[in-house]
Amino acid sequence: MKKIFYLVLIPVLFLMSSCAKPYYIANSYKSKTANHKTIAVLPSEMVFTGSKPMDMSKAQLAQLEEAESKAFQTSLYNQLLKSTHAGKKQFRVDFQAVSKTNSLLTEEGISIRDTWNKTPEELAKILNVDAVIRANVEKKRYMSDLASYGINVAKDILLLLGTKNPLALLGAGTIDDKTNDIKSSVSVINSEDGAVLWQMADEAEADWNRPSNEVIDNINRRIAKHFPYRVGK
Repeated sequence: MKKIFYLVLIPVLFLMSSCAKPYYIANSYKSKTANHKTIAVLPSEMVFTGSKPMDMSKAQLAQLEEAESKAFQTSLYNQLLKSTHAGKKQFRVDFQAVSKTNSLLTEEGISIRDTWNKTPEELAKILNVDAVIRANVEKKRYMSDLASYGINVAKDILLLLGTKNPLALLGAGTIDDKTNDIKSSVSVINSEDGAVLWQMADEAEADWNRPSNEVIDNINRRIAKHFPYRVGK
């Protein structure tokens, strides 16, 4: 009897684990998003936990972090659009172009770093959207090769990173390290009441020998795969 019970239990446990959702979705999601038409991807908040370059000024660090913020923002936007390819379900909302989002924020005198501290409701009103996508990214190394996102990091900053290899990333250990050193959390926040409608966290093992765009896109591809607002949902 013990053997029979064991054989039956395994499939049940497998089904239970395979049905678990890798994200949070609010009970009020359907009612609050029923009339949503446009959402915007905000610049990602960057949290750095590694060793900072000794000779780099605060202004230079700010420039580098804001460049990375735009890279993650652009990547998430691109991966969301790509996630509808190959016969996959379309979105029932439009995504505001990142260029328009950042332009509107600049017109209001709001810098990339400012967006990390302002309320989602305030930003959504400025952008005239129904919800905003806010991401928080924690990582151990700075990224220097962001040109694939249309972002050029200043030469003096690259020199201070202390490497001749533009693909190399600064941090503790060697460039061959592979650890879970990038954590991201992405939330969809309602413009009317600031409620979190959907949220997903991801912890990635980054191969630092790969170009930064591959590291960033791999993270956002997983987020986009489970993103809500699909037709019929």
